[in-house]
Amino acid sequence: MFHSLSFYKATNKVALALLLMAVVVILVPLRYLVLLVFLEGFTRELPYRRESSDRFFRRLGEWWVRITAAPVQLIKPDDKKRK
Repeated sequence: MFHSLSFYKATNKVALALLLMAVVVILVPLRYLVLLVFLEGFTRELPYRRESSDRFFRRLGEWWVRITAAPVQLIKPDDKKRK
């Protein structure tokens, strides 16, 4: 019944993240968003944030690798059409 509301699938997690980012962009003024982006960029490599930042990107990378690729079928073009 609630299969589509399951937030365990990667697609649903990405959709939820995009929805939350859209809400933040709507509610928070642009100057504060730009300030937060610069602040995060400049403090990412500081000693007190380096470990948590590395852990976050490592977990994000592990999650991304676990997503299976969709199966692809290659179909050869019909050579009889060209002749």
